[in-house]
Amino acid sequence: MTTSEKSSQLLITEALLAAASDVADSVAQIPRPSDSYAILGDLARVQESLTLAYERLADWHGQVVEGVHHAGDGGDDPDNPGWVDAERSLRRAADSSTAAADALRHAHSANGVARWFDEIRADEP
Repeated sequence: MTTSEKSSQLLITEALLAAASDVADSVAQIPRPSDSYAILGDLARVQESLTLAYERLADWHGQVVEGVHHAGDGGDDPDNPGWVDAERSLRRAADSSTAAADALRHAHSANGVARWFDEIRADEP
């Protein structure tokens, strides 16, 4: 791979960013209210996948070897190298992501109780 080529992981995360932006823009209005249940279920599963990605990235950072994966650290704190700090932060992100996935699963379940219409109805007298 040349330095101008992007890794498959980078291409995937760029596509994820674009898709997440599209989702955020698209849910400002839900023209078919009954779709909200499936949307919430999908978002919960996406969050679960992101949690796993954070956990795996943390694991990877915990296994990197100076001289093999990187040439050391240019940070100010030699007792807290960047890759160790990144691992800790990724573990916190995974914990927060787990909480977000739990909240989304709860929202999905709570949303499922409502009897949603397939279309928005105009006010009826």
